[in-house]
Amino acid sequence: TTTYTNAPVTSYTNAPLTTYTTGVVGGLATVNSEMAKYDVENKGYITKEQLRVACKDLAVKCDTDEELDNIWNEIDNNGSGKINGIEFGEFYDYVRGFRDE
Repeated sequence: TTTYTNAPVTSYTNAPLTTYTTGVVGGLATVNSEMAKYDVENKGYITKEQLRVACKDLAVKCDTDEELDNIWNEIDNNGSGKINGIEFGEFYDYVRGFRDE
């Protein structure tokens, strides 16, 4: 199993998700604000190293490169090699929603 915030789930992408526009954390404005913290070049996506920082800030376990790779592969739904706003929003909503339960 993959572990996010120390809680086992079978798969991030198979877990129930809220949409990034109506998510449990306050919607699109919150996600955009959070994404901007990591998309420091304002390119509309984050890199793997920026995701590592986001995971640490959100208390998501990614101590090893293997753990980060597993999370990355779950989040990068379109296989672009970048995490776009929609992908980040789904991840953010999932992590925050799970922690708020």
